[in-house]
Amino acid sequence: MKKLSFFLIGCFILQVTAQSNFTAKQWQDDLTFLQQTVHKDYPFLFKKTTADAFDTAVKSLHKEIPNLEEHERSIGFARIIGMFKYGHTRMGFRNNPVKIRQLPLNMYQFSDGIYVQGVKRLGSK
Repeated sequence: MKKLSFFLIGCFILQVTAQSNFTAKQWQDDLTFLQQTVHKDYPFLFKKTTADAFDTAVKSLHKEIPNLEEHERSIGFARIIGMFKYGHTRMGFRNNPVKIRQLPLNMYQFSDGIYVQGVKRLGSK
């Protein structure tokens, strides 16, 4: 099972690293490919989430992709992959062509320390 999970994530990472600037259509095509591959070859991943919840998340991200920036799209994929809640089904950001240089946090240094004032959610502008 670990090998299959590694293979699935590895294929996705290789696909992402093969191109640096995806169009919205390419992101959507990759998302559709991921969805079809999971359903066809890896149905055992639906132990800690349901196929319906996965499909709903995929449909939502697919619809949002044209309005998202690249880093938001990448995070969207990571969230979907993370739905399986297996330790080896994750998307690494170290070698991801979408360089995340800043966390989407608003922070402020008060007299008693630094605190998060707000968080930018996926899809929000």
